[in-house]
Amino acid sequence: MNVCIWGKLPINKQLLGRYGPVDDPDLCELLILNADSVADPVSWLEAFQKGRHRPVLVYQTRKDYDLAVKLLRGGPSALAQDYLHGNVSAAAILKRVQDILEFIEVGDLRINMVTRQASYRQQPIHLSTKLLAVLICLMERAERYVSYQELAEIVQGETVDAPTAVALMASSMQRLKKALNDSGLFDQPAILSKQGLGHMINPKI
Repeated sequence: MNVCIWGKLPINKQLLGRYGPVDDPDLCELLILNADSVADPVSWLEAFQKGRHRPVLVYQTRKDYDLAVKLLRGGPSALAQDYLHGNVSAAAILKRVQDILEFIEVGDLRINMVTRQASYRQQPIHLSTKLLAVLICLMERAERYVSYQELAEIVQGETVDAPTAVALMASSMQRLKKALNDSGLFDQPAILSKQGLGHMINPKI
């Protein structure tokens, strides 16, 4: 899992260890941004998140309450997942990185990325490796619908033509929906579908 540090922070790349720091924000899976290093943090992060939403940890020397509200509001589609300020230790930042990277959450639906275990309200959901990969893809893009084509490219790890993508993903999507519904944990559909757009995690779960 690759982390990018943007701006001066009280943590260096060596301390990130197994999180494989990268210099290019476009290649990272989590961004640590010093908000003081960019002129307009909101616009900067809107551009960063466009097309592919990724978790962001924001740091500032002095707390800006209004900025924190703008960055953190919006649930799964928020511009940032955490906001730190002031005299923060490197260990505290690393702990936040671990918390963000090792769990994906949408509402009460959670995936532990280390154990590869899905759960809802702390109750386990048993999924095959492939169905878990589809669910992760949807949860990482929880603010929008995801097409069969995009799902196939991400889950299969290669570009495929549209007819093949539909054939590969349609069955997996139906099996994932059935597995989530059969778990008896949800009082409404966990996945929403819209013809011509694709599928997305229900933001109300």
